[in-house]
Amino acid sequence: MKTLPFLAATFAAVAVTASAARDAHACWDGYAASVDRVDLRVPGDATWRPEKAREVARWATRMNALLPQGTKLESDLGFVTICTVNAAGECVTTVAETRWDNGSLAPLFKQVAQATQAAPAAVRSALRLDAAPVTLQVFASRSQAGADTVARRINDAHAGSDGFYTAGGFPADNPTAHVVAGTGKKGERVYRVLVGAFLAKGEAQTAAAELHRETGFQGFVRPL
Repeated sequence: MKTLPFLAATFAAVAVTASAARDAHACWDGYAASVDRVDLRVPGDATWRPEKAREVARWATRMNALLPQGTKLESDLGFVTICTVNAAGECVTTVAETRWDNGSLAPLFKQVAQATQAAPAAVRSALRLDAAPVTLQVFASRSQAGADTVARRINDAHAGSDGFYTAGGFPADNPTAHVVAGTGKKGERVYRVLVGAFLAKGEAQTAAAELHRETGFQGFVRPL
């Protein structure tokens, strides 16, 4: 496979500092996500937020569509690598590497488009893609204290699945159940306990069955 020219020019400079920088960030706060062949480890805001998960799902899906067959993208604390993979999905050969400021995912999409030499039609097609992530709702209440209690019971049991997106401290046992404030049908304040973020309904249903076996809570699949 030929080297991708846009990123290849920066490879030498990045490679010198990559190992030391990653070791320096052995413990970090932020979010991690895996969407097919796109893996992200992004320092910064460590708050689990549905809107952030939706953004990650959308742009990671679009970047994934641009990757050549047999490659994957890893963004690890600001270092972006596109590599060829083996049968187990592990990086074998670095095709290109560069830096990303860990801000908006839209600029990273542009970098990937340039790095993969994607045709304008392919870029337009990728930009039309979106994701429809779902989650499990296991509880809803007008009382935040009640919702906090349910979430704590799930997290204390180390139950539930993160799905494709998790946020918090790394390495750590981050919670899978989250209390999210919202509005009910009559405009009232409602506190919902959501578990995980999933790209497919089937994945969420499997997670719901496991959560029920582990905790007795019966969650239902809903849009994230």
